[in-house]
Amino acid sequence: MVTPVQTKQPARMAGFPVVGNLPQFARNPIGFLTRLQSELGDVAAFSLLGSHLGKGQLRIFTA
Repeated sequence: MVTPVQTKQPARMAGFPVVGNLPQFARNPIGFLTRLQSELGDVAAFSLLGSHLGKGQLRIFTA
């Protein structure tokens, strides 16, 4: 028998409506990802144009 497990969603960086974190990411991708890690930890999520990255998908970035 399989028992469902509730998983905790990763912390998410606040962004702008519609574009999400695109302006910060486009300006300085490495700086943005470094800031994301320093503020939210090793597992975090952010959004680009309505797509939530890090939620339900595995994305690995090393900075």
